[in-house]
Parts: sequence; structure tokens; C-alpha cells
Amino acid sequence: MAAKQQGELAQAYQEELARLAYEAQGYNDQSRALQQQLGALQAAIADIRGALETLNNMENASQGVLVPLGAGAMMKAKLINEGKVMIDIGAGFIAEKEIKEGLEILNERLKRTEDAADRTQKAVAQISEHLSEIDSRAKTIIDKGRAGQEGE
Repeated sequence: MAAKQQGELAQAYQEELARLAYEAQGYNDQSRALQQQLGALQAAIADIRGALETLNNMENASQGVLVPLGAGAMMKAKLINEGKVMIDIGAGFIAEKEIKEGLEILNERLKRTEDAADRTQKAVAQISEHLSEIDSRAKTIIDKGRAGQEGE
């Protein structure tokens, strides 16, 4: 009778460990997806900051600006519409705005993107906590299983 109970207990431990492994895999998948999202948000933040810096320096651009062409190549260009900027206002629409208004739009976009990055980072931290809890529970089950085997 005791051997049967030990076998049932061992089976229960194995099933619980399998369930925890499945749960941990789901959290790991979520964490990877959030890490990718965080990388994209950080790239967007860097891009917005670059645009803000460029717009802030437009006052000193009376002699022209360097326009990146790609692959490290640049071309010197003269501004034909000083004081104005073309900015994406959403849904693929571009509008001409005063530089001051463009700066306001970009600063608001930066704030929203930084907030999203913060929320994503917090979600990654929560997942890490859940994974630690799962690890702790799994170790407890393994220890109980070992103790049960030693009692035989």
C-alpha cells in the first residue's frame, strides 16, 4: 500500500513539474517578445531624440545642412523653407509645421514612447519575478520528491 501511495505521489510531482515547465516556457516566450518590443522602442527613442536635436540646431543652419544619403554618405544642402518642418502626424500623413510646433509634437511623441518603454521594462521585470517563483516551486517539489524516495 505504501509503495502505491509513493508511486502516486511521484506521479503527482512529475505532473506538477511538467505544468510548471509549461508555464515557464510561456513566460519565457512572453519575455522574448517584450525584449524585442523594448529594443524597437529604444530605437524609436533614439530616432526621436536625434530629430529633436536636429530641429533644435536648425537656427544655426543658415549656411546649409548635411543630408544623410545612406551608407555613410552625406550631401550639403541649403534650406529653402527655413522655419518650417515636414512632420509625420500619424496614419501616414505628413504636414508642414513651424519648427516650434514640430518640436512640441516630437517631445510629446518622445514622452509617449518613453512611457511605453517603461511599461514594457516593468512587464519584463514582472515576468522575471514569475519565473523566479516557478523556479522556487519546482525546487520545492524536487526536494519533496527526493525526501519521499529517501523515506522508502
